[in-house]
Amino acid sequence: MQRERESLESKIDGDHIEIRVDDIIIEGTIIERSLRNITVAITRPFEGIKKEAGVISMMSLLLYNFLGDHGDKTAASMLRDLYRFCNYAREHLEELKLALGNYYIAVQYEEQYEPVRQQKKRRIAELQRELKPLQKALKSDKMDRLTYDKLTEALYQERRDLREQVTIDSYEIYRECFKEFQDTPLKRMNQEEALKYINVLCMEKPELLSN
Repeated sequence: MQRERESLESKIDGDHIEIRVDDIIIEGTIIERSLRNITVAITRPFEGIKKEAGVISMMSLLLYNFLGDHGDKTAASMLRDLYRFCNYAREHLEELKLALGNYYIAVQYEEQYEPVRQQKKRRIAELQRELKPLQKALKSDKMDRLTYDKLTEALYQERRDLREQVTIDSYEIYRECFKEFQDTPLKRMNQEEALKYINVLCMEKPELLSN
């Protein structure tokens, strides 16, 4: 992988970046660049998707940052990742569309139908009803803050715990639904951007949406 990065032919002029992959000119724009962050969008031959590099830790800033040569190499590598993913997505859209459908079905099930999660959501609603008259009493000065805190501490803690438990781990669902693509260019893409781009491609080919 390191040899591939070093051999990548690239040219950067300001925010404009150009690389050559398989004798094809790929162009992009560096839309954000700082010491710790860099984001690149592809503009040719594809568009509509960007990639953000992981944030550099404060300790690592002593060794490198994204404003210098390391940033140039990272931007070129990111643009290559974007190109390869876009190209792959267009060539394998049928399979990706099926995985996308499974992803949305799984998310909807977890949000609306999964029994344990729905039970916890009902309990959250019950806690809110229990808290409401206490909040009203505090606001109208019919209860002092010390008494209010004593009566509500356990209720608020239970509600915080339940809210954390009902939060859906969409990344795990994404990994499961797209696991067959783990050794493809999809692996190097951010979940949100990949899903958005696949959606866009499906809209460009509406016949896929009815299959």
